[in-house]
Amino acid sequence: MNILAFAFKLRVNTKQIAEKYHPDVVISSSTYNFDVYSAVKIAHFANAKLVYEVRDLWPLTPIELGGYSKYNPLIMLMQHAENTAYKKADFVISVLPCVHDYMKSHGLDLKKLSIIPNGIYESDWDSPPPYRPRHLLQPYLNF
Repeated sequence: MNILAFAFKLRVNTKQIAEKYHPDVVISSSTYNFDVYSAVKIAHFANAKLVYEVRDLWPLTPIELGGYSKYNPLIMLMQHAENTAYKKADFVISVLPCVHDYMKSHGLDLKKLSIIPNGIYESDWDSPPPYRPRHLLQPYLNF
């Protein structure tokens, strides 16, 4: 219930947040997707771009891993929030590489989607630059 309480309190204060901080970009993360409604409003009031960051697929994760029915009222609310995010976001970014079909089936225009790998390419470390020890304070001591 803390998630819903936070989302409600955030929603009540969207205009004040937009006016106080004047963001150019509003980033909403999928950790708990109920905050997307507030993010949409803050972006609107601030005339800002909305970026929806997807780290997990809600409500697919609790359906698949937790065995919840897609008709569970909380799951249905999560699905509505996710669909709203895909529809209203200017950009959607994700660390998940194989989400295209899923997101498209929930209303995302795939032109908005960018996949950003969460990790490294081992080939970048095949020839690392040589190690040059230096004193931690060197930039400040002029030597």
